[in-house]
Amino acid sequence: FTIMNSGPMGGDAEIAAMVVRKEIDLAVFLIDDLNPQPHEADIMMLLRQCRVHNVPIACNRYSADLMITSSLWEDEDYSPSPPRYEEFNRKSMGF
Repeated sequence: FTIMNSGPMGGDAEIAAMVVRKEIDLAVFLIDDLNPQPHEADIMMLLRQCRVHNVPIACNRYSADLMITSSLWEDEDYSPSPPRYEEFNRKSMGF
């Protein structure tokens, strides 16, 4: 695994860039929900990129434990369904 900078120091943007470049299979980004986050917009950007590129993201210890220990990582027959953005792509291309 790769340790990134903390969120306020650009870590969320670093992870999002890796997601877009298809360099990672999953992301763990622990968020403290009890304190305001000055980089809330960056967190939302990271979550959106993970959803758009179909990369699972864990935002707490429990979900990270479940993802890391999932037997699906070893199941050669399992292939997650990619998001379907054909309609969006057609609209953005003017079709």
